[in-house]
Amino acid sequence: MTIFPQEIKSYLRSICQYYSSNITHIWLIGSRAEGAPRSDSDWNFLIKGDLVLLKDLENKKDVFFRKDITILIIYDGNTVKNPFNPDQKLSLRDDLKWEEYNGDFFYTPALKEGQINAAKHSTIEISIDDIL
Repeated sequence: MTIFPQEIKSYLRSICQYYSSNITHIWLIGSRAEGAPRSDSDWNFLIKGDLVLLKDLENKKDVFFRKDITILIIYDGNTVKNPFNPDQKLSLRDDLKWEEYNGDFFYTPALKEGQINAAKHSTIEISIDDIL
């Protein structure tokens, strides 16, 4: 189990409780997942959910937005959006998409013929049961 500060765990718990039927997985991504955060690093989470979750979070920015936490919602296969910044361009190239491989997510073309190359984007799956 990944150890989080209590305030981060409480934040995730509030989202999981409010949207329990819309969330299937949560991953920690970014520098904290890679084990190389800076002192000013934010917390980045990829949440596998649905369009209802995305749209509802967009409308509840005043409740769930935090400057120190970035939430990305993945839905409809590999569409990824930031509910608090829906116009954010999430990759530098249009051919970079999120792909699931053995329960983990990676940017393509990080997946090549079943082999994960050096372009892997590190993720750590978080147990929703541990959060609740």
